[in-house]
Amino acid sequence: MLSHEKIRQFAEHWVEAWNTADLPAIMGHYEDDVVFSSPLIVKRLGRPSGKIQGAAELQSYFSTSLSGEVLPQFVISSIAIGTDSFAITYTNHRAQTVVETFFPGAEMKISRVCVCWV
Repeated sequence: MLSHEKIRQFAEHWVEAWNTADLPAIMGHYEDDVVFSSPLIVKRLGRPSGKIQGAAELQSYFSTSLSGEVLPQFVISSIAIGTDSFAITYTNHRAQTVVETFFPGAEMKISRVCVCWV
């Protein structure tokens, strides 16, 4: 089972990195071979799978989010913890509720992420 304290610390650092547009800090949460899936990938990149594979491609994708006029701002509403994953529910800068489920590997680096919109 994952540690509540480690998950809370991860969530706080992750949100702070996004809210300060700190791309190196954001990317520090992910493994090199991360798989990231999101409905926004379908919308922005036109990929039916909604997936990005690898930290380099993910960094490029995230950098577009950080280069707009309005920077992302996340407010956590809840954290759910499972045996091998955890989910952060937050409201973003577009007043949209988002749930991201993270699958951590070694040293809490994330190997897989699934994003869902509410």
